[in-house]
Amino acid sequence: MLGLPSAALINHLLKAAPWALARLAPHAGKTIAVRCAPVALRFTVDASGELRAAESEPSADVSVAINPTLLMRMLADGRGALNEAALSGDTALAQTLAYIAQNLNWDYEEDLSKVVGDIAANRFGSTAREIGAWAKGSANSFLQMSKDFWTEERPTLAKSEDVAAFIASVDELRDAAARLEKRIERIENNARRS
Repeated sequence: MLGLPSAALINHLLKAAPWALARLAPHAGKTIAVRCAPVALRFTVDASGELRAAESEPSADVSVAINPTLLMRMLADGRGALNEAALSGDTALAQTLAYIAQNLNWDYEEDLSKVVGDIAANRFGSTAREIGAWAKGSANSFLQMSKDFWTEERPTLAKSEDVAAFIASVDELRDAAARLEKRIERIENNARRS
């Protein structure tokens, strides 16, 4: 149901980047399954490199699983969060999709200018960038405040330096126990010989 509009939107982006179509074209006939609960989409790559909604339920050559929280983190972290999408299946197609996802840019101002004009599109783009920067800053501030609260105010979570110190202490204790065990072993061996 969502496949046709989704394919049209993706194809619009791909047509603006001929290099992306050229990268997808060798994978013609292969199926891509994208799942971001509760939405599941299936696309088939055609000979031109464009995507079309898969007509049936063929087994997917590549599966892309996107955690719903990843979409939220993409607002704060941008493309860095895309690295956490789970890709499985045909390695060559998965690498192609990952490359396209990392390098494809949507010039939304250009598309919007065709509808409302250049000046309005530019102002909308500026406002959208300001809102995006505010959202990113707010998300980062919220994450930092949450971290401080749970590690300082209500120490439910351990600080990384405390965890590192604990691990070092456990390592020291393990090494001391191993040395003690060797000493006891030597003492027992010496006692048997005597």
